[in-house]
Amino acid sequence: IVLHFKREELEFIQRISPLFAKSPRTINSYINIYRIIRSHRSLEIADQSKLDEYLPVMLILAVIVGYNEQAPEFIRKLNGEKPDTIFRTWLEKMDEPVASAESNFRKLNKEILALVDAMVLDKPLYEFKKNLALISRFSFRSI
Repeated sequence: IVLHFKREELEFIQRISPLFAKSPRTINSYINIYRIIRSHRSLEIADQSKLDEYLPVMLILAVIVGYNEQAPEFIRKLNGEKPDTIFRTWLEKMDEPVASAESNFRKLNKEILALVDAMVLDKPLYEFKKNLALISRFSFRSI
């Protein structure tokens, strides 16, 4: 089976690439892991023809691959929030002044806010949480 990305998927991956494109190795890692997740039967997607259902998966994977030191805390905070909270609201709340030890975490939040649009930012956190176990499994990260 050959998996072909849709043009819109490639455009979104390019848009969020500053999150994970630190080296050719991380780019390759991101693409390979996303291919596996995208084709896995356990992926919770209601309508495979709708790109917006894949966006949270692509974004969470970008955070895990590109910000592997901040990813566990990012995921922990994501899991600790109510599922109906809007992603943008959550990110903005997480961007409030915190200890300097979390400066990279704040940088990550600002970068996400700058890179993605309302199609992603206005989704409820449930959409970001529902495939975390699968993303964790194939990214070889314990999140």
